[in-house]
Amino acid sequence: TPNRILEMRRDREKIRRELKNAALNAHEHIVGMGQKKEEYFGMGCTIAIAFIHHQEIHTCHVGDSRVCIVNQAGIRQITHDHSEVSEMVEAGEMTREEARHSPLKNRLTQALGVYFPIHPEYNVHPFHPGDKVLLYSDGLWDMLSDEEIYTIALKDVSPEKICQKLIEKANEAGGDDNVTVIVVKGG
Repeated sequence: TPNRILEMRRDREKIRRELKNAALNAHEHIVGMGQKKEEYFGMGCTIAIAFIHHQEIHTCHVGDSRVCIVNQAGIRQITHDHSEVSEMVEAGEMTREEARHSPLKNRLTQALGVYFPIHPEYNVHPFHPGDKVLLYSDGLWDMLSDEEIYTIALKDVSPEKICQKLIEKANEAGGDDNVTVIVVKGG
């Protein structure tokens, strides 16, 4: 609501609480749906949330949907995938590209709707005029490399056109999963 957003703009700690609560509430809702309807039992999903304020981007996520910043310097993932392969990459046991093609890539360590506690990850990063923020599901990063995503996202076109092109390219590459992309351009 508008009042909640005004409160968040006045209190940095409120931003963290609201984003984490949004992820936790979504989790509880999905778990509840699974308990009420047999056909929904066991369903799950990932979430990535971003709030931009005072040249900062506040993120909260669960799972392997990503938030990246794109600018002339490159593409930088500012969330950490909650997956087994991500842990292996961080441990130096495989590269990001090997992880993208690994048969273990879809084994999440956290997801909304699972029947164990989740711990939404919250971070704050600088956000500068001219930066673009991309929020996207594994249906995109599974089909396109960071370099391919960067090349398309860097173009000087509208965020809508960037989204359309990324989805089109992911589908051309096989489109094995649903593809969700949001692009925000800093002013």
